[in-house]
Amino acid sequence: MGGEPAPDSWKGNLNVSYNIGPGYKDSQSSQKIKMHIQTYNEIRRVYNVIATIKGEVEPDRYVILGGHRDSWVFGAIDPQSGAAVVNEIVRSAGKLKTQGWRPRRTIIFASWDAEEFGLLGSTEWAEENVKILQERAVAYINADSSVEGNYTLRVDCTPLMYQLVYRLTKEIESPDTGFEGKSLYESWHQKDNWTEYKDSPRINKLGSGNDFEVFFQRIGIASGRARYTKNRKEGRYSGYPVYHSVYEISEIVDKFYDPLYKNHLAVAKVRGGLVFELADSLVLPLDGQDYADQLLNYATVIYNLAKKHPEKLAAYNISFGM
Repeated sequence: MGGEPAPDSWKGNLNVSYNIGPGYKDSQSSQKIKMHIQTYNEIRRVYNVIATIKGEVEPDRYVILGGHRDSWVFGAIDPQSGAAVVNEIVRSAGKLKTQGWRPRRTIIFASWDAEEFGLLGSTEWAEENVKILQERAVAYINADSSVEGNYTLRVDCTPLMYQLVYRLTKEIESPDTGFEGKSLYESWHQKDNWTEYKDSPRINKLGSGNDFEVFFQRIGIASGRARYTKNRKEGRYSGYPVYHSVYEISEIVDKFYDPLYKNHLAVAKVRGGLVFELADSLVLPLDGQDYADQLLNYATVIYNLAKKHPEKLAAYNISFGM
């Protein structure tokens, strides 16, 4: 308000005037800002909510669906869009159970607390149960935000689940405009094809920063997650503009991200389908061929990179010979 015009290098692309406070006419200003921040150190109790449907044939094998429910502010997208999907999957499983259905393997539903404060809820639970999880856990499906855009499906998972994901998405109707009557696989395939690897929809590697971390990175349990996302080819920003802010309210979802909640429904079918297939299939739907292919792909990338730096290999006595 009444500040100096911002330098061109500071301006964005919105059709508004970009101003900064008095005394900051250019980016070379030597003036400094002193901020006073007040925080509180408190001990708070953390609550995880765990529900179980015992398997009928293999009760000692666990398929886990988990997502956190705590948020920085209102959290309409992160995590409530994901928590709503977890609740819907739980409701569906409960309805089937009242009709006499029981899964072949045990399903564990988890609502994690304190994810935003360092993945505390999921990590503490998994560490407390690490021995039994290492022996018995089949897979973990993560259920954080269901939408971070409205362009196409995004899946991150271990290569063991690639074929399961592809098969499942071919059975789910696409919610995308222009793909009425076609499968989710078809719209996903067209919008985000994995041409450099194979002619299939792109599936990303699991990174970190969410509740699957302790299961996948530490314990080694096959894991995956799915959500609706933006067009990754447009812009380099990650997440979504209102992420973790006071503006992440339900109206954002209702008016912009998913007014008809059809993307939420598609994500619920993917996440729920993964859980039900993993828990109820006679033979576990995990494919070792894709895992082997990706290991070879990673090894090739590393080898080609290493060939560009022979002096470093010699200096550290590294050899790729058999």
